[in-house]
Order: sequence, then structure tokens, then C-alpha cells
Amino acid sequence: MVSISKRDTLKAMAVLYSLTNETRLKIIELLLRRYRIGMTPSAIAKVLNLSLPTVTKHLEILEEAGIVNYIYTRGGTPSKLYKITDLYITVQIDLSKFVKAFNRAELERLAANYIQKKMDTNLPKDITIEDIKETLKTDQDTAYVVYEYINEKKKDLIVKPISSMILDIMEKKNKKSISIDELKEIKADEFWIESACKYIQSKGIYTYRDRELVRVEI
Repeated sequence: MVSISKRDTLKAMAVLYSLTNETRLKIIELLLRRYRIGMTPSAIAKVLNLSLPTVTKHLEILEEAGIVNYIYTRGGTPSKLYKITDLYITVQIDLSKFVKAFNRAELERLAANYIQKKMDTNLPKDITIEDIKETLKTDQDTAYVVYEYINEKKKDLIVKPISSMILDIMEKKNKKSISIDELKEIKADEFWIESACKYIQSKGIYTYRDRELVRVEI
């Protein structure tokens, strides 16, 4: 049985949201018929007469909600084989937190505001609910859902922006390599700076080792 705790407000919201779309319900119904076997996105698209990108997007939403998961098929070209995670889902909702999380735009604004404020001084490695509450001068429930949101979106909210800052610094200083010690102007814990360096490395062109980001000559 899939169980969503009342502490996981955003997950509960994702489950409810995923079940409010007719196409996603049709995909769930189809996968229930093949509960033990599963189906590939292309097979689902064919049966439901939908485009593959449309099916893929809906499956991503269902996967994020924990309603479906996948394994890779064996033999030939690997393909994702989707199955229903479980026939039963229980969702506990803390209404006081749920209503705070419902306005996604406001949640995004608060999260971005918190990160900007901390980047003006020093963004800590361990972000806490209490620090969010104090920094934003808000209530406990709001601080809680902002904390959840930041943890869910930390790559987009923290890692990617710091990555851009690092590359901008290298460009301005006309450097092909830069060490962590040379990035002190970025007011964030080294954990985030290193995470950004590793993210840059994952995109190619750069390598990161021994606390140094180096552009690879092609």
C-alpha cells in the first residue's frame, strides 16, 4: 500500500492533482488491466490514440505522485515499462498546511524570496523550517510548506542559479579553470557551490575534481 504522510503536503497535493485529469485516469485504467505486466509509453499512446509526448508528460505527473513507476525492458532498444505502484493509496492531509501549499505561485515567490535573502548573507547547507520562519517573518505552517518546496526544487532554485553565477564569474575573469576558494563572492555554503560545479560537469565541457572546475579543451 502506498501511504502519503500528513507531513508530506506537496506529495499529497501531487496525488490529488494527478487524479483530476481524464487522460491520466484513462492511463491508470489501462495500466490496471495490465497490472502485473505493465506497458510502454508507446503502447499506451497507441491504445489511447494519443501522441507519445502527451502520454510521456502524463506518466511523469503520475510518477511524481507515486501512482506509477517503471523499469527498463530487456532486449533490443531499452524502453520504460510502466506499472501501477500499488492498488491502494492512502493520503493523509494536514488541512492547515495544505491550504498554504495550494497557491503554487505564492509558494514559488516565498521560496525564491527566502533564497535571495540568504544569498545576501550566506545560504546555509542545512535549510531549516525555523530559519525560513524567521527570515520570511511568517507562520509555522507557511514555513513548513516553503521548506518542502525548496527541498523538492533545490536543483532549480539553488543549484542551477549558482551554476550560472560560477560560469559568469569565469567569463568575466576570462578563466578556463576556477577553484572553490576563488568563488567566495558567492554567498552560499561550499556544499551548494560544489553541487553547482558537479551540475556544470554533468552537462559536459567542464570537469570538476580536487575542488576545481576546469574547462576541457576540445
